[in-house]
Amino acid sequence: MSDRTCIADVELRRLEIKLPFRPAADDGSYVCRHLEVNRLSGPQRIALRGVFDGLVLVRARLACGKPVVSNADCGRWLFEQIAAAVDGGNGAQSKSNDDKPKSD
Repeated sequence: MSDRTCIADVELRRLEIKLPFRPAADDGSYVCRHLEVNRLSGPQRIALRGVFDGLVLVRARLACGKPVVSNADCGRWLFEQIAAAVDGGNGAQSKSNDDKPKSD
């Protein structure tokens, strides 16, 4: 499979990276729920924008079906991909309070 694709005359590259990963225990330990995008360096912002633009071009969707339309969605999509890869690629996801239906 080629690592380059063109969509609407825009070249997209497929990147594969290796990440260090230590399985976390689901023991209720504190995990920050906020990623400060405004504190990213120039190269980090450019990388985020490149991933975001690529996801928009391929009409990527989050696991819940919502299209990727923001930097926050881009981050969520990236973490979903990591979670799926760690889970053996079967796409299983853990539920959080944010995933539960809200009652009126």
